[in-house]
Amino acid sequence: MSYGKREEQIFLGREIAQHRDYSELTAQKIDDEVRGIVSRAYGRTTQLIKDNMDTLHKMAQALLEKETLNAKDIDEIMGPVKEARSSMKEAHQADQGM
Repeated sequence: MSYGKREEQIFLGREIAQHRDYSELTAQKIDDEVRGIVSRAYGRTTQLIKDNMDTLHKMAQALLEKETLNAKDIDEIMGPVKEARSSMKEAHQADQGM
């Protein structure tokens, strides 16, 4: 994703000398927003891993035993996931301000 105009393909170091048609303040706001998005996604991802660590270990053990898992095997390990999907959807909507 880019913000501003680019009149030619960027090749090697040309991007450094490219003219920017937005202010330093706008660039800082863009950086802050991207940093916030990445930080929130990292936090959610970390929490999902912590909340599902037992399932992750079960999956890893099954893969060590069988090397490949089919959908049925994964469904047995994962168990019901409706609540997790609902929580993820709610978190996404909260980030979008819905």
